[in-house]
Order: sequence, then C-alpha cells, then structure tokens
Amino acid sequence: MKYFTIILMLVLASCNKTTTQPIVDYSTNYAENERMLSFSKELKRQNKQTLVLINQKESDLKRLTDLIQRDKINNVKVIKDSSEIKRLNYSYNTIKTIIFATKK
Repeated sequence: MKYFTIILMLVLASCNKTTTQPIVDYSTNYAENERMLSFSKELKRQNKQTLVLINQKESDLKRLTDLIQRDKINNVKVIKDSSEIKRLNYSYNTIKTIIFATKK
C-alpha cells in the first residue's frame, strides 16, 4: 500500500506540471511554405501598385482599413480600368488600382 501511495503521488505531481513554452506546430510541407511566401510577395507587389486617396489626399491601405474598422468612411470607389486610370493622369504601369474614399 505504501508503494501504491508513492506511485500515485508521483503520477499526480507529474500531471500538475505546466509547460512554460507554447506548443507550435510548424508545417514541414515545403511546397505549401513556398506557396505562402509567393502569396506574401504578390500581396506586397499589389499593395505597391495601389493608390489610396482619402478625401483627395494620398494615404495607404493600413490607414484606410483602420478608418473602415472605426466606421469613419462614408463611401469607397475602386477603379481598376486602365483607360480610367490613364484618364486620371496616372501611369497604368505603376498604378493598377485606385481607391477613392470619403470620410464621414
């Protein structure tokens, strides 16, 4: 009975330990990792080719999303047509998307 009590106490003590490091599972699928990296590069390139105008002032996508989340944007118009972008005196080679937004 004495040995059973000691073993039971050891088992309970080992179950109560908490890990100090989080368990992280990294993917070992290299094709998936490469796809995610290429998506990230494509997203960065797309952000560079996007012009954001808030109340006719140049801004960035981060500020626009922040204003949208705080419900400060009245309306948004997105232009992707090359002829419309050229009509607004921007080069379609550098700017592929123009986002017009007006604040409330």
